[in-house]
Amino acid sequence: MDVELLVTTALYFVGAVVAFRVARMFTTPLLRWLGFYTYYAPMFFLQPFGRDRKEMHLGTLWDFLRNWPITPLTLMRDLARGLAGVAEDVRNGTIAPETVLRGTTYYLSAQTLQRYGFLVRKPYPLEYAAFALNYIEVCILKSLVTGRPTLVDVRRVIMVHIRADALVANAHHLNATARQLQYGSKQAREAA
Repeated sequence: MDVELLVTTALYFVGAVVAFRVARMFTTPLLRWLGFYTYYAPMFFLQPFGRDRKEMHLGTLWDFLRNWPITPLTLMRDLARGLAGVAEDVRNGTIAPETVLRGTTYYLSAQTLQRYGFLVRKPYPLEYAAFALNYIEVCILKSLVTGRPTLVDVRRVIMVHIRADALVANAHHLNATARQLQYGSKQAREAA
């Protein structure tokens, strides 16, 4: 195989991935305005992922820059608030109870997610490939949160999913967690 062709192909591939990530950043406001992204907290949104499926996201680069500074506490609070908001939409009939919510994460443990009713598994090969396409952006976002250059440990990547009606069944846990992250433990107990 021609080395020049190999290098050119690799550069085109890297260029396409970078162009897609930049385009995603700048199209975030448009996709939100069009309703393709449905936000439930400043850093949490759902997007359609096929029939009766939605994918959960904790923000794009646009969201991180718009809501700067972002801390791990901010992300956890918005995740809990966002999931509680999704549960409310299921109760109101905006989201069908049989809808499956799915996501990819590397920073939450399987045990934590299972406490809230999520089913957890390792990614399939195609899902690892999709994560690999996002890897640079994910490392940049994690670096923004930690305040230093940081790589994501791909061994921690897991896939999570939950039916919307199961999320509703665990909404009281989500609301309690959101209050605790917002106000601290003592104030959350008093507000409950």
